[in-house]
Amino acid sequence: MATLKDLMEQRSPESQARIKALTSQMLLETEFYELREQLNFSQKEVAAVGKK
Repeated sequence: MATLKDLMEQRSPESQARIKALTSQMLLETEFYELREQLNFSQKEVAAVGKK
């Protein structure tokens, strides 16, 4: 069974870059969601802060 590292090495450099960018975005979104939950902010409250 191939490891993730093995599978990534088989991809083109462009594909690897896209995968890394998507992964970074997903991690950021997950961290933001967790922070919002810890602070008990609704999505509407966060959006309102972003508009100020």
